[in-house]
Amino acid sequence: MENRDNILEEQIRNSEVEIPESLSPDKIEEMLRNMSPEEMEKRSGSEDVPVSNRMSESGDEKKPGKKSYKRVVLPIVLAASFLLVFSLGLIIGKGNLFTHKDSYDEAAVETDEAVIETDEGIAAGAENSKKSVSNEVTVDKAPIQSDKKNGNYKKAYEQLKNYKDMISDMTKLEYNAEDVPATGATEAAIVEDVETEEAVDMMGAADFTAGSVNNSPEFTDTNVRTEGVAESDIIKTDGKYIYEYDQYTEHLNIYAVKDGKIDKKSRINLLGIGISNIEMYVSGDRLIFIGDKEDDSDYYLRKTSIIIYDISDRENPELSKKIVQDGDYDSSRLTDGILYTFTRKSFDVEKLSRKKYETYIPEIDGKVLENGEVYIQDDICSQTYVVISAVDILKEEITGKLGILSAGGGLYVSKNSIFLTDMQYNWETYSFREETKITKLSFENGKLKYEASGLIPGYLNDDYSMDEYKGNLRLVTTYFEDYTNYNALYVLDENLSKLSVIKHLAEGETIRSARFMGDTAYFVTFRNTDPLFAVDLSDPENPEITDYLKIPGFSAYLHPYSDGLLLGIGYNADEDGMLNGLKLSMFDVSDPMDIKEVDKLILDQYVAASVLDNRKALMFDESTGMFGYASMASNDRMVYLEDESFGQKGYFTIYDYDEDKGFETLMEYSLTDSLTDTFTYQTMDGARGMIIDDYLYIVESGDGVVSFDAKTFEQIDEVH
Repeated sequence: MENRDNILEEQIRNSEVEIPESLSPDKIEEMLRNMSPEEMEKRSGSEDVPVSNRMSESGDEKKPGKKSYKRVVLPIVLAASFLLVFSLGLIIGKGNLFTHKDSYDEAAVETDEAVIETDEGIAAGAENSKKSVSNEVTVDKAPIQSDKKNGNYKKAYEQLKNYKDMISDMTKLEYNAEDVPATGATEAAIVEDVETEEAVDMMGAADFTAGSVNNSPEFTDTNVRTEGVAESDIIKTDGKYIYEYDQYTEHLNIYAVKDGKIDKKSRINLLGIGISNIEMYVSGDRLIFIGDKEDDSDYYLRKTSIIIYDISDRENPELSKKIVQDGDYDSSRLTDGILYTFTRKSFDVEKLSRKKYETYIPEIDGKVLENGEVYIQDDICSQTYVVISAVDILKEEITGKLGILSAGGGLYVSKNSIFLTDMQYNWETYSFREETKITKLSFENGKLKYEASGLIPGYLNDDYSMDEYKGNLRLVTTYFEDYTNYNALYVLDENLSKLSVIKHLAEGETIRSARFMGDTAYFVTFRNTDPLFAVDLSDPENPEITDYLKIPGFSAYLHPYSDGLLLGIGYNADEDGMLNGLKLSMFDVSDPMDIKEVDKLILDQYVAASVLDNRKALMFDESTGMFGYASMASNDRMVYLEDESFGQKGYFTIYDYDEDKGFETLMEYSLTDSLTDTFTYQTMDGARGMIIDDYLYIVESGDGVVSFDAKTFEQIDEVH
């Protein structure tokens, strides 16, 4: 722990806090000289007291010499000064390797008061900060050790060793639930948000420029975050075949589809490949499965498998390649024929061995990452790496590898960049700090490169709260100040340095969804009503709130519908903020200075929708405007089962919108779990819809495919 003492000593030396006379070195030396044998015995177990100052085994006191005084004075001065500094509000914390700046709004911050006048404090006191006038965003441009021989290996070992020592120190303190100090309104607010947002966590609110939906004219594809960057799912199509992963029996079914007709071509037994939580991609004549390796009972030995099948012959798929990567499967992306897989690898710090790299360096395909492929951030206190592999699917070879020591709480992938986010932990209060670490990586042709990192106040609702546009990163956060939560919009440059910020938005509310539309940002906050904010970002250094709209409930997912129209899918609520069913909203955003809700459809017969938990579950046909998703019915629509119990009911519902007629329900197809004859959340999550040519196909994981005419909605075929 020598490094920690050196850092702490340097901080105190450079601080402006005066040490009281009672804590001066002379006074402490005098105190030690006058220390009785009994007092010395009490301190004999402390590492602060040198061995020469402790009692001998025979019980005789050993007189401290001049050198021993020097060995004990500095630690005591440091410890005493640390307590003094802490009491004065200078947080010196382990969450970012013992240094942390917790104040973001200094007197030097230049602001324009009251950016927008609102009622009921919706945007009270909003501040529009100008370029380079604040230290709110802390930038770390070079936190990574240079790539010298084994330099990053050494740093990785030291970081994990420090982590182990800190855990050990915490254990010695023997804190229990009663001893841990209360974290105040901050932690309570976070817990409240987790509880109230459980149904909408990881909901879809995506990057949105014109044509951001990833479909071709022939068929609708998986709804994704970023245009051109595909995401895995349990059901896929290439326009000629539908690939259905049966999550109940762990088989894959391949169906040929044409003009509404369905022909089951093959069924692959995936039990033998030994992975669970399977997701997949289709890329030409390659079918890729990704999931957790099942034979790792030890948490620290968990791995992820990437398995590639050759499906040139759809009736006889053949296993072609298998790649194993350290860590639990987190997420993946496929773009330009390269698969990027993200896992989280934790190490058992009790088994660290400097000479055994595998005890602190991740492996990909059985090989420990090279020194130059390991990135260690100075301000991360974690035992977990985010491990990234890049695989050329056609060549079936690894083209890039990277392991970055980071808890990796969130992930956003743009067309050229990867952003990892993680709320920082405060080891003094045993709670999360009110700031988020952002780490930026770049990728191109399967090569990965570290770019920059920095800290921003608050936390992000999900990966859709960020958007990279013209080299800048725009994001919206919820943060806490004076025991109250607010919301803010930040614009950061390519190095994650702050260009501008608008703060103090929607006091007491939290962000529930966001959409970035070119030069305009839209985001929704909620407590009792749904304010939809519009922000002009055409000048990144001077963003401006142009309008906001308050309506009951809130839109948990925003989707571009057509030019000037924005679709909101979410919850209806009464005046007190109590949720009572689902709701569709259509917003006219053609004039950012005057946004309007031009139509709404209250769906009080439903209580949950798959799209609110998983953006991939949305079917959207850009050519016709039809959209659909699976929903769970309310209690008054429950069904009576043969075993004399009641079961939940669910539907896959297709909607349309017309400027004259408004919202219209086109079809409601009943969904049923084939194993239980009722409807479950797993049933809802496993249902997908897709348009291929002029036909609608509804696929249920484990229960086959049903086809309909997409104009008349008459059933054409079904195969189970």
